[in-house]
Amino acid sequence: PVLLSDDSSHTVESLMSILLSRYLSRSRTDAVTETLFDALLQLIEELCRKTPSDPVVDALIHAITTSYNNPEFQVTDALLATGYSKDHIRRRFQQAAGMSPNAYLRKVRIRYAKRLLKQRDTLHLPIHEIALMCGYYDVAYFCRVFRRETGLTPTEYIEKTELKTEGS
Repeated sequence: PVLLSDDSSHTVESLMSILLSRYLSRSRTDAVTETLFDALLQLIEELCRKTPSDPVVDALIHAITTSYNNPEFQVTDALLATGYSKDHIRRRFQQAAGMSPNAYLRKVRIRYAKRLLKQRDTLHLPIHEIALMCGYYDVAYFCRVFRRETGLTPTEYIEKTELKTEGS
């Protein structure tokens, strides 16, 4: 058993409540429920990190994980909101998380993009909408970032995941 303390806005409690109500309804295995479950697991992972926590870094991670799908979200603004110098916070973040805040934001966005791309047929979303849902206005830029992070274009990733599901 793991004892968690929720954040001040009770994000985990809210997600668990929504997830439970959807599970108890007739739509137990729909794409929305799976996405909610993934988001909940991501929050639990964030809350259970074993390294000693740095409250400023934790606040930045929370800001990123709750705002990654907003194309207007800027890491620089989140860094400035801490009240410390941007370079100081970047170094603290790098030390605590093992990557820069921008790299962490990309990782979270690409992880979400992968989930949406796997469910593309179910959700009936074109790639430009997936890009927007992951925080990218420009679909070409999204495709470049996705390829740089995964080694595949979004279309190649879809084809690869379809081959895996057909082969299993």
